[in-house]
Amino acid sequence: MRAATASDNMSITPALTRRAWTTVIACLILFAIGTGSIAFALNWIYTHATVRRGAEATIISGTGALWRSSPDNEWTIFNDSVVIDEGDEISTELGTVVWITLFDGSTLEVTERSHLRFERLRESRFSDTTRQVRIALRHGAVYATMAPVTRVEYGELEVLAPENSVIARDTATDDAATSPSFVVEVPAGNAPGIAPFRTAAFRGSIEIETTARNFEMTGPQQYIIDNDGLGHRTDSIRSEILANGSFIEGLEGWDPIYSAEGREPQERIGTVETTDTGSGAREHALHIHRPESTIWARTGVRQAIERTLRLPSALTLEFDVLIESQGAAVDGRETVPLAIELDYTDILGQERAWTAVYATRDGEGVLDANAFTTVIPGRWTHVIVDLHNLEPVPKVLDTIVVYASGGGYDAFMSNLSLTTGEGNNAP
Repeated sequence: MRAATASDNMSITPALTRRAWTTVIACLILFAIGTGSIAFALNWIYTHATVRRGAEATIISGTGALWRSSPDNEWTIFNDSVVIDEGDEISTELGTVVWITLFDGSTLEVTERSHLRFERLRESRFSDTTRQVRIALRHGAVYATMAPVTRVEYGELEVLAPENSVIARDTATDDAATSPSFVVEVPAGNAPGIAPFRTAAFRGSIEIETTARNFEMTGPQQYIIDNDGLGHRTDSIRSEILANGSFIEGLEGWDPIYSAEGREPQERIGTVETTDTGSGAREHALHIHRPESTIWARTGVRQAIERTLRLPSALTLEFDVLIESQGAAVDGRETVPLAIELDYTDILGQERAWTAVYATRDGEGVLDANAFTTVIPGRWTHVIVDLHNLEPVPKVLDTIVVYASGGGYDAFMSNLSLTTGEGNNAP
């Protein structure tokens, strides 16, 4: 065996040296990557880590509301106030309104017959970066006013409606006077094809995300969104009280009513139905008709409203009417080809009724009505009734009835709407 020589040792040394330096450099790179990753992770945690915050719910109208901490728990009634945590739910019934003060000073007015869940109540744990509130509105209405951003750099208040969302964002650099104030309304039990979502900005800007498009809206403006995620924008902020007043869904939401004196057979009492008039904007209409008779009868439809008014002086009734025929007076009572009756409870708790009659001629017999209007027979007439002077002042709207009564009648109604205005200022 040949012994190692000095030249052999000299040839091995450079290779070992290169390998050692490679190892050292690789370790330094791994150390730098590890140190950078730790620093990045610590910075991310510092910036993004959040802590749960709470809110307080207080009843401002009504006798009690429901609260539960999760969908798996039973509902508990509370009559005064309750502390709200992330994941909690609130539900209200007729006449009950709940005021919620969030941890950052933002407020929510939860109207009657509403159900919502607090998905997120958070702010930054280690920094003054963000605050975030997210609420899922199952049905009902929430009036939200976002507190000005002062303690943090960025704030977000999001209300989730079914398949839609409304997001209010604010930063510390924005004018505090423009902090967003808005409403989101999701009526309960909508029939297919009826717009399920309304949002309005009283002040500031909100972002609306729907299944069809995303856009921004600055108050005072309102947007009504249909089931396809599309809709129309208006500068007038109004809440629609009736369901299916367009009659697009036939008599969905309406209960037919028939009555007659004596033994008048059913086929002679009259008929109430929806029809396609082929008249453009008045394509869908309610049709009430009855052949001429000397026996008094009443035919129509009724809808239960059961809604407490936030602004009783802002009611407006609007519709289109066409009267084809009006029979003679029966037993001294005028034949009414079309009437609207609004039943309500006033601010003193008394039950009241307001009735408006529409006919083709002046009355020949007894007519019990608060308002009487003549229209041209055979021609569509657009009617707008401002009910801000309604006396006694209504508090709760109970029912609305559309009917004809007396002898023979033949009338159409389309685009029936009963709205309450909400002004252009924050609630």
